[in-house]
Amino acid sequence: MSGWPPGSGSLLAPPPPPRRATKPSRGSKERRLEAKRQRGQTKQAPRTGPGLGRA
Repeated sequence: MSGWPPGSGSLLAPPPPPRRATKPSRGSKERRLEAKRQRGQTKQAPRTGPGLGRA
């Protein structure tokens, strides 16, 4: 036996093809920015309640 794990021998899968850089679609950009706006509003919400002032 020559390889590990046992029984593998020299049978390797071919390497995957190289990745091709692509531009995000307009819809995916808009969805991402909308999600960022929602997260920003979520983080702002606790700050605007009463009694949160610091002395």
